[in-house]
Amino acid sequence: MKNISYIHSDIFNFLSLTLSSRDLKKKNIKDLFKFSFNEINDVSRENLIFPSYNYNFTKNKVYDYYCDESQVGSLSEYFRNLHQKNRSLVPIFSDCSNTKILRNIKTKYPLGKKSVFEMLKNNNSNIIFFGSKFAPSFIMHIEHSIPNGPKYRYLKTFKGKIKIKNKFKDTEAKFYCRPLNFHFKYDLTKLEKHLFKEGILKKKLLNKKFNYLDLNVKHFYEYSIMKLNNDPYYFLDHITKKMVIKNLGKSYRLNKKDFE
Repeated sequence: MKNISYIHSDIFNFLSLTLSSRDLKKKNIKDLFKFSFNEINDVSRENLIFPSYNYNFTKNKVYDYYCDESQVGSLSEYFRNLHQKNRSLVPIFSDCSNTKILRNIKTKYPLGKKSVFEMLKNNNSNIIFFGSKFAPSFIMHIEHSIPNGPKYRYLKTFKGKIKIKNKFKDTEAKFYCRPLNFHFKYDLTKLEKHLFKEGILKKKLLNKKFNYLDLNVKHFYEYSIMKLNNDPYYFLDHITKKMVIKNLGKSYRLNKKDFE
């Protein structure tokens, strides 16, 4: 399976750059969503995946498979409603597809082994930034590929229930969390520039009006691992790197006890 596109989207940015104010007023919201999907289909592969992340599980300990809305954009939420039965059974970092490829994704490591991200990597897929800024959540999968995780994150387990209609079953999600009590930011501008230079990230033109970004997942992964081997803080901006190194002290790794 090598025809998968993972879509990060911002429908409002896309529409504002593509349609005139008059055209926007003429169309209802449903027509605007259909128009957006038609354009995405023109530039993507057969198997579409949209993130349908919902962060309520960390608080209420329940992942409602059918009712938890996507909290990462209105186009993503519209897509989730169209393909409710094709959502992954993974709390917090769930994804939704127009095909059945996610039905077997049931891992307790939503960002690590046997995850959607690992499937993207193994199938030489691409990530499309359709109106959205360059901010790939795939970075977290790369970090999870580092033995024992990155020095600036700590492993945390979230336990709870998956609700499917009226049935509940136990579940848990394990992933490396970032510290919340001090400045933490990726240097995405630097990363974007480097990936453009290497030809891993490309800017493409749609209908002579709209530019979107196309990222090769496999090459992104391999390039990032190489960089991280030389500098374990490669993804971080200068301030974050400085603060993390300062807080590491003699432990050489941030721990859960440092923040909770």
